[in-house]
Amino acid sequence: ERADVAIVVCDASEGVTSEDLRAAEMAMKAGCATLLVLNKWDLTTTDIDDARARVARKLRLRPAVVTCSALRGRNVPDLLPRALRLADRAAERIPTPELNRFVSEVVTKTPPPSRRGRRLRLYYAAQVGERPWRIAIQVNDRKLITRDWAYHLENRLREAYELEGVPLVIDFVPASGRRHKDGS
Repeated sequence: ERADVAIVVCDASEGVTSEDLRAAEMAMKAGCATLLVLNKWDLTTTDIDDARARVARKLRLRPAVVTCSALRGRNVPDLLPRALRLADRAAERIPTPELNRFVSEVVTKTPPPSRRGRRLRLYYAAQVGERPWRIAIQVNDRKLITRDWAYHLENRLREAYELEGVPLVIDFVPASGRRHKDGS
């Protein structure tokens, strides 16, 4: 829970198991950036593309899947620098104007679907936290958000800002034109 990066080491001869996925999911829920490492790669015939596809299907975090052999030392020296780069990435911030331009481009290319004749409008986006990355987006009506479109937006963010393995939370906040009596 206090770690910045979790390196989930899997036995390559077994492939990525449900237990490995559960450990990665726990790390993600704790706000921890994650890297999946297939150890004993020199002893197996496991297909790396198959392992990556399984991880991509099962984990929204989309952690990188890398191979190594602790016995032979293959790729082991690369793990710590890679984990440090991942920790740095998880601590970065996107300037608000840049994030708003990005969200606007995504909406222009793939508009949110309409529901009952109404369309979701995204007014303003800002990164409100890191570790995990937290993006707040003001919208006209939260009920208009579809799960598929929210995943689409998340995936475009991951691609554009290289957030592979970095926890990302997107909060869709209803925009309110009213002010409370206390001025907030």
